[in-house]
Amino acid sequence: MVWESQVEYLNPLLAGNTIIHGHRPITFEYCEKQVNGNKQVINIDTGCVYKEKVGYRRLTPIELYSKKLFSVYFYIFVIRESRIENVEYEKA
Repeated sequence: MVWESQVEYLNPLLAGNTIIHGHRPITFEYCEKQVNGNKQVINIDTGCVYKEKVGYRRLTPIELYSKKLFSVYFYIFVIRESRIENVEYEKA
């Protein structure tokens, strides 16, 4: 486990490994650039909780072997009186 997300890691134990992390929201386009650029560190946190921010609001998993990204626009859950309202799924 690595506790700080950085652009690259110089520790010899991490050499040759790809590090995938979240908890630092970025746009989906920036995430794609990391994957397509074959970066050592890939952030897949595309800010699914930030529905008002342009370029965010996506839930993005990655298939590790092929490094293929999947992404959906995602926001759910306004629960009132045992009903779920404002549910939106939009395929990327």
